Amino acid sequence: MPRPQFDEFLYAPVLQEANGMPLTVLSALARLNIDPWDEAQRLAKLPREAAALALSAVIAALPNGPAAGPNAQAIVARLTALLPAGVAAGERSPDRARAAETRNNVHAMLTYYLIGMALYLGVTWLLGPPTPAIPPPNVASPAAIASSPQAPAPSSASETPGRRD
Repeated sequence: MPRPQFDEFLYAPVLQEANGMPLTVLSALARLNIDPWDEAQRLAKLPREAAALALSAVIAALPNGPAAGPNAQAIVARLTALLPAGVAAGERSPDRARAAETRNNVHAMLTYYLIGMALYLGVTWLLGPPTPAIPPPNVASPAAIASSPQAPAPSSASETPGRRD
């Protein structure tokens, strides 16, 4: 994954090829089947002396590369100086810091959601199921009584409703 803090180092020329084109650190590492950005990050985390030794080994492994000597040492010193200092000191890169912050925010939101759901389910369990409202039996409301038609009153005491003589 490309990381812009290593661009100056990775695009720096190592040597001039036979065809006149400059060979960059990125191309040199790729030719050796080494991931350029991972190697740059690894080198940047090392102390300068250790990074210079590791970079010397990479340059020496290049086919048609410079022979060990003052010229190779000058190339290594120039390239090592281009490594970002913040990464070597153990600081987080901006991309990693942003990713960590996003991950922390997601974890916090998930935690709040789970706590809220647990509270909701706990309160629902404690309260139990809702009880249905059951109307009292055969009790008519005053509004229903007022609007119903009046039943005829019995005419005599001897008459019972539903019985004929």
